[in-house]
Amino acid sequence: MNDEKNQKNISQEEVFKSFQNIQSKGAPKNVDKDDERYNQMKDSYEVSSWYAKAKLRNDEPEMAAALDKVEASNVIVVQGGYDNCEFVLRLADIPHVVINEHAAETVNYRPDQTVFINCPGDIRDKAIRKLVTFVREGGLLITTDWALQNVLEKGFPDKVKYNQKPTGDEVVRITVKDPDNPIVKGFLEADGEPLWWLEGSSYPIEILDKKNVKVLVYSNELKAKYGESPVIVEFEHGDGKVIHMISHFYLQRTETRDKKDKMAASTTVEGKYYEMAPEAMKEKFKSVDTASFKSSQSSVDFIQKNIAAQKMKSLKKKDKTE
Repeated sequence: MNDEKNQKNISQEEVFKSFQNIQSKGAPKNVDKDDERYNQMKDSYEVSSWYAKAKLRNDEPEMAAALDKVEASNVIVVQGGYDNCEFVLRLADIPHVVINEHAAETVNYRPDQTVFINCPGDIRDKAIRKLVTFVREGGLLITTDWALQNVLEKGFPDKVKYNQKPTGDEVVRITVKDPDNPIVKGFLEADGEPLWWLEGSSYPIEILDKKNVKVLVYSNELKAKYGESPVIVEFEHGDGKVIHMISHFYLQRTETRDKKDKMAASTTVEGKYYEMAPEAMKEKFKSVDTASFKSSQSSVDFIQKNIAAQKMKSLKKKDKTE
């Protein structure tokens, strides 16, 4: 029995070592690094990551301290064919481990971890069962787009589902439902309603359990066109939580709708943060348009705050048991 247990631990360690360097450099999976859109969004994520972390240290020092304590094993990203959360994490300098879809069923998840499932979430039933247990025991599971049908409908069939009305490739305005929720404050950085890019054939979220599934961000434009308004939802399961969002964390483009959107991001950020930035970062703030900055900044802010919150939760639990 002990030999079997040791073998499982060795296997998990080997999985991490095999995949922890995947996509550590260069363009995300299925993105052409010579594509000008990639270069534009890369710069946008770089300035957004710097800005989001600077804001976190000023506005939420406890969260910032927890984020600084995050280790690679605390954050697992399951690769997908369409989303590239690991690219955002790398630019945000957040430690993490990347594994492929097949390895998702071999990892022994811990309740102190945050697990991201990139779209399409093409993982086997065994992996889904392990993730359901992981959440029940206290883990944080974050999924995007097609994982709604491929993961959540199978693992949590009474909570949410795909409404079978795929979106077009377009941008919609979004609204934060609870402005006081620190996890989604990053969506309110800009004046007016921020923009959110929908991938072609994104899956609108139909809520089945209206009592227990909470809408964090919604879009009236999305509802008018595709019948459902939720953009980001969350629900608890046992001691843990599941968060799902339509579209992707890594955006390959955005959209400018007015003159302000087309202005340089340097005109949008708070003056003190711009002045704090290194000269090279200031130049990137000048080269990135406001619309791209707002979209990527929302993604980065949301990702890092959820990881930090999960780390804070595990640290407090550890303090109680000691």
